[in-house]
Formats: sequence, structure tokens, C-alpha cells
Amino acid sequence: TIDTKPDGLRHSPWAGQFTSARPAVLCYHGERHAFLFLMDRIAPLLIRLSSRFPLVLLLVTNGREDASTRHMESLSWFRFVRLVVKQHSAASLFYDLQHCDVGLASNLAVADDQEQLLRTSSAAHGSTAQAIPFIQLGVPLIADASSDVTELLLPHRVGFVVEFPGAWERYLHDLLAEPALRARLSAAQLQFAGGSLSPASEASKLLSFVLCSFAKRIPR
Repeated sequence: TIDTKPDGLRHSPWAGQFTSARPAVLCYHGERHAFLFLMDRIAPLLIRLSSRFPLVLLLVTNGREDASTRHMESLSWFRFVRLVVKQHSAASLFYDLQHCDVGLASNLAVADDQEQLLRTSSAAHGSTAQAIPFIQLGVPLIADASSDVTELLLPHRVGFVVEFPGAWERYLHDLLAEPALRARLSAAQLQFAGGSLSPASEASKLLSFVLCSFAKRIPR
């Protein structure tokens, strides 16, 4: 299911360099445990990047502040990256993500110790569900690889897929350092979303599925 983006709402890529007055905003929406899993893998590179790019990390998540949130504030990377936590709401999700500079989508089935992807259907779906709102808004996106998210992003060039060791750091650095790259990726996402992720497109796909299913049941 694709969430409904308010008409006309879109991301405007920042055309300048990031500074302390205008830090880069990295965004993640999803469960806290999945966010912490991702942070376990990318926190060292965020610390390195923060020496050049002031960073803010926005987490849009379900539930009230709990031990996991307090645990995040005790982690070493918290001294280098400012964390902002917002309550997830279907009504406000797109507004929360609209001003993000880079969207992050994770795959819980990533085996960090061997840099391999152990794909499961639920993990792949989660990664894709995280990716779609960023694409609809035109927020430059980096996503862990899974069969579904790779099929969605790579053919249409609407996001970076982490498929090799060091990819997270390379893609984050490139997006933070190059305003033109952010602008090109955002434009490609909006063009793709206007066709393939529009309500009309989804309705057409659903109708085709129903008709095909019905045709298979007609006796011959």
C-alpha cells in the first residue's frame, strides 16, 4: 500500500553547502529497533562525516519515548550528530520528511559482520515501504539492498542502493558534498513518482490484477 502524499507537497533540494547555520538533515522513519540496528552499522561513518558536514538526524517513529530513545542519547555518535525524534502520524509523515536532505531506508536482514544481505520478504517489504515516501517527495535516498528495493530504485535511478562495503559512506558523502547531484536525483524521483507511484497508476495496476485473477477462474 502506498501512502497518500498531499497534492503539491514536494522537497526542494538545498542548493548550497551545509554549514552550522544550515546543517544537513538525514531522515529515517520506522521502528526504533530498526533505526538502532542501522545506527550500529553507520554511526562510525556519521562521526567521520560530521567533521566536514554538520548533521541533524531526524527519526520519525511510533510510540512514546522509552528506554531505547534514552539509550540512543547515551551512544557515542550522539555527541557528533544532533538527534531529533518525532511521533509518527499518517497525517504528518510527508510534512515531517519534506525538509529532509537525505532519506535513509534500512533492511533488518543485513548481516553486518560479513557485509552480506540475508533477504527475507518482510525485511524487503520494510525497506521498500520506507523508500517510497522519500521518492514521492523527491528526497534523495540511500537504501539497503533487498530484492524489492533494488528492483524499484536501480532501473529508474531514483536512489542509491547499498550493495558493497563502504557504499553507505560513499553515497552519503557524495550527496552531502554535491548540490547538483541532490538536485538531479530529486528531479528523477519526482518524475518517476508522477507516473509509476501516482494514485492513477496504482489503481490501474490493481484493476489489471483483479481482471487477470478473474480471467483465470472463468471455465474454458
